[in-house]
Amino acid sequence: MPVTRLLAPSAPATGPGHGWRPRWRRLRQARWFRSGKLFLKRLIGREPWLALDVKVPLHHRGDWAFSTTGCVEGGVAYALGVGVDLGLERELVQDHGMEVHAFDPSPECLRWIASQHLRHRSRVHLYER
Repeated sequence: MPVTRLLAPSAPATGPGHGWRPRWRRLRQARWFRSGKLFLKRLIGREPWLALDVKVPLHHRGDWAFSTTGCVEGGVAYALGVGVDLGLERELVQDHGMEVHAFDPSPECLRWIASQHLRHRSRVHLYER
């Protein structure tokens, strides 16, 4: 049974640069090539140099890391999607004297908040459907 071609054969590869393109594509995908290209772009001014300008001390609370640089007494903080953990929000109230507004519409949070004793500077805004 003879085999028939459905597509026409491609043109013969002749001329300058034949065989260079596949190697060039592989070269462009190499990590060292990308970092070298970025360095050269920065060197000639086509890409900005991004450097660490300021180091900010971070405080860790559970899975969260936050900076208290902008936390001032009497300031306001907004927490979205608090779930069943108000540890970070309580720390902002107790240690920094901030007013905290927490928002979470989930039923699990509604039940959990009902069993909690919140300080006067913590407000949890609940939305029932």
